[in-house]
Parts: sequence; C-alpha cells; structure tokens
Amino acid sequence: MKKFALSLCAAAAVCCAPADEVFSPAPEDVKILGTEGDLAKVLKRDIGFGEGALYRPSTGEVFFSDQPKNTIYRWTEKDGFSVFMRPAGYTGAKGQMDKAIDFGPNAIALDGNENLVFCQQGHRRIARIDEKRFEVEVLADSYNGKKLNNTNDLCVLKDGSIFFTDPGFWHKRRAPEADELDFSGIYKITPKGETVLIDGSLPQPNGIDFSPDEKFMYVSQSGNGEQCWFVYELDETKTKVVSKRVFCSLKKWTGKVRGAPDGMAIGRDGWIYATGNGGVHLFSPDLKHRGLVKIENQVANCCIITDGETEKSLFVVGPKGAYTIDMRRLKSLARD
Repeated sequence: MKKFALSLCAAAAVCCAPADEVFSPAPEDVKILGTEGDLAKVLKRDIGFGEGALYRPSTGEVFFSDQPKNTIYRWTEKDGFSVFMRPAGYTGAKGQMDKAIDFGPNAIALDGNENLVFCQQGHRRIARIDEKRFEVEVLADSYNGKKLNNTNDLCVLKDGSIFFTDPGFWHKRRAPEADELDFSGIYKITPKGETVLIDGSLPQPNGIDFSPDEKFMYVSQSGNGEQCWFVYELDETKTKVVSKRVFCSLKKWTGKVRGAPDGMAIGRDGWIYATGNGGVHLFSPDLKHRGLVKIENQVANCCIITDGETEKSLFVVGPKGAYTIDMRRLKSLARD
C-alpha cells in the first residue's frame, strides 16, 4: 500500500458510514466505468510487480515500489520515471532475497515531517528513510519478541501513529524455521514506538487505510479465505476493535477474474479507490459499490495526485503497468 494519509485525514471531517449489508456481486453485475486505454492512461509497462504508491504534494512526486527489482521508483509528470532507492526492501547479500522473503519493498506512506515510511518486506519490518543521508531507521520488526511475517501495507494518522498489515503470504515458500508468528496481523505503532496488535484473525490482511475523519478503518482481505473488504470501528485509543464486518465480497470473482483486493486510496470526500479483481473498484462514502475501472493486468495499489485542493488524477500501479486516471471524469462516471 501506499498513500498520503496525512493530507486526506487533515481534510474536513467526512464520516464513511457502513452500509447495511454485504455487497457480493457477480463480475457481470458491476458497472464498468472505463477500461485500460480509455479511462486509464498507460505510463509504463516494464514493471516487475508495482506496489505501494504514494503522492507527496510538496514536491509533486509519486513514489512506488517494484518488489522483484528491490527498488523504489520516483515519477513526476515533468521528468517521468527514475530510481529513488535501490536496494530498498532487502539490503542483504545479493542472491539471498528469495530465501528471505521473495520480495523487496512494499507500501510507502508519509509521516508528519514528510519522511517516507515504508514496508521493507524483504527484512520483514517497517522503516523510515532519512532522505538526506539515505539512512534507514527501523520502526518495528517484531511483536512480543517474534519476527514479523511480511509487512505489506501501512498508513499514517494525524497523531503520528502508524497502522500496518503483516500477512503470512509466503510461509510455505520459506524454510519452516523462518516463521515465528503463527497468525497474520493488523498492527499499530504508537507515537511512543510501541507495536500493538489490533486484530490477528484475518488470514491475509493486505491494504489498509482510514476514513478522512479517522473513525473507520478499511482493510482488504486478499486470500486464504474470502476475498473481500472489511470496515472496522476502533475505540477512542485506536487499539481495540469495537466492530468489524465485510462490506463488499468478491467471492464470485475468485479464480475467475485476475487480481485480489489489495491497496487503496481514500479521497478527501471519503470516496474509496480500491485495487482488486479486474482493476480499480470505487466505493462512495456510504460504502456502496459505484463501479469498476477495468484493467487487463492485475493492479496492486494506487494514490491520489492533487493540485492544491483539487484531486487531479489517480495513479495506479501493479504487475506490468503504471497508469493515471483523470479524477474528474472518473467521479462523474461513478455518480451517473
């Protein structure tokens, strides 16, 4: 995952109220808003597995990870693509990454000082980059003395706390002794640096983000069970679950349509842009499904590019592709 959570949460409070029932459509029953080459403009094809899109308004830069290439890229409309950091997710001996975790970096977010916070998936930890020195500070790499699994997605809230998902995607592909935790987790790193388990019940939690007022937390569930999106309500301390439930299920898509629920971006008005089977799924603030941007290749994450207070475009990335989608046109089609 990821995203510029602070700018979204700093906007006017918008409450994304849960819908009353689970939406579980068949692929043929959803509204198609547009397709690749129509609504989605292709920017780049030679990507291994793109993840973790983040937009930084102060510099106009988009950052995203390419996991197999162990690289974080930078993109701007003016200058195009360039390497920002390599190696990024795994910095050990060359040729050992497959034995470690298979992948390099994943989700990227921004803290209150505009530092990049990201998932070093190859090292199974959450870290922060000092861009002046290109030094990495480890923020979390274990829970109760046991090594994390595969840090995947994260977001930063207004108080500086960091929420992240830690699924066990590739346990069977590693040596058994590498697995220290026997569950997949959703965690919070408090402003004091403590790592707190929020929920350890989902088989594969993936994308994570909050509504603009930070009242609701959204989590995508990718596999080892039903492919779907959850909505959580947490207590005032944001350390205990008050309620959680599925608001959209793609069980009728599983095995039929490429992809899985993955990263997401939340607009200032509470609209949700969620990558998943078939492309990018749109949900209005009341969690109603408003349509799909159909993309042939799997997509894994997205972020919103802004121009001042205006949401200009959606940057989408995944295996074999990076795309931009005009936000004004997209929202117009979704509202029709």
